[in-house]
Amino acid sequence: TPETTLNDQYAEIEQVRKATKVESGADSNHAADAASYALFGFKQPDPLPFIDDNPLDVESVLNERGSRYGDFSDVSDTTMQLMSIVESAANYEHLEPYQKTALFMIFNKIARAVNGDPKYLDNYTDIAGYATLVIQELSRDAD
Repeated sequence: TPETTLNDQYAEIEQVRKATKVESGADSNHAADAASYALFGFKQPDPLPFIDDNPLDVESVLNERGSRYGDFSDVSDTTMQLMSIVESAANYEHLEPYQKTALFMIFNKIARAVNGDPKYLDNYTDIAGYATLVIQELSRDAD
């Protein structure tokens, strides 16, 4: 189709994550960004306290994420404040859906960094990943 849907974009993001997924140890299969850490020379963070195939209860996951990323309401507010700034810009309406989605996701990662653990490398790796996806799309559009 001439316009990529949001679902198509998420599917592509998931394909990229799966393509870079690397086992991080016997008791974790949650290292989808391990290749990015190696590429940039960063130390990979410790595995999350659950295994993808055997998640803890939702409350435990939410507590762990809240301690890492900050309060969900604060992260949501910050994300939407950043989005409102770019949505009011002159050329926002001319952006492709994948560009808008990438900006939203990047702002969400920024919001996590400023409301939660500012030294958590995964946020910055994800920012680089979403920017890379836009570069790839723009390169395809140019061809």
